[in-house]
Amino acid sequence: MRRLVGVSARSLTGRENGLEQGAADAYAGGQSGPFGGITRKWANARFFYACPVRVRRNRAAGVRGPMDEAGRIEGLVAPCLAGLGYDLVRVRVGGGGRRTLQIMAERRDRAEMGLDDCAGISRVVSALLDVEDPVDGAYTLEISSPGLDRPLVGLGDYARFEGRDARVETKEPIAGRRRFKGRLLGVRGTDVRILCGGAEAEIPFDAVLRGKLLLTDEAVSAAMRGGGG
Repeated sequence: MRRLVGVSARSLTGRENGLEQGAADAYAGGQSGPFGGITRKWANARFFYACPVRVRRNRAAGVRGPMDEAGRIEGLVAPCLAGLGYDLVRVRVGGGGRRTLQIMAERRDRAEMGLDDCAGISRVVSALLDVEDPVDGAYTLEISSPGLDRPLVGLGDYARFEGRDARVETKEPIAGRRRFKGRLLGVRGTDVRILCGGAEAEIPFDAVLRGKLLLTDEAVSAAMRGGGG
């Protein structure tokens, strides 16, 4: 995460996002953005957004762990976002000197997210968290959109992004391996299907530890044509 003065933003450099060389080349031609950061010309530069940083302090100390907090926050924030026309993608509670609450969301109509979307979510979620007070200690609230290299969170994501390249990691070895990288083939029942090195693998969704789309030349080209999913 690259920090800008007064805002929070996802890092915008190709290398930091793990781009393959061809996709990284598409990042060429950066120019100053509205907050002194960097915007990029490819795909209308609509995949990385800044939003105002808010810092809050929980009024009652507790002993909840990060997973407990994340689950509680999801339960509070998801219905709120749905009422505003957004889907909650992921909640992360980070540690360190100043804790970070990261909320990733997308529009329900699947239109591109903009700065106004993030700012509006930030205002409403900040008010909600002030009332419910679910996070222990001081923290920074960050709102972001998923981007092309988005995380795959629910089983529906693996169906929705059939045809995209992804990386999937399992909790325990399956057929002698825990890491799978290849093209998503959708789902069969509750199994994730992925084509790895010419062979299809089926992974029970309950066995998935984490999944993520890969940022490739093909994905960037599709996004520039308006078919980023």
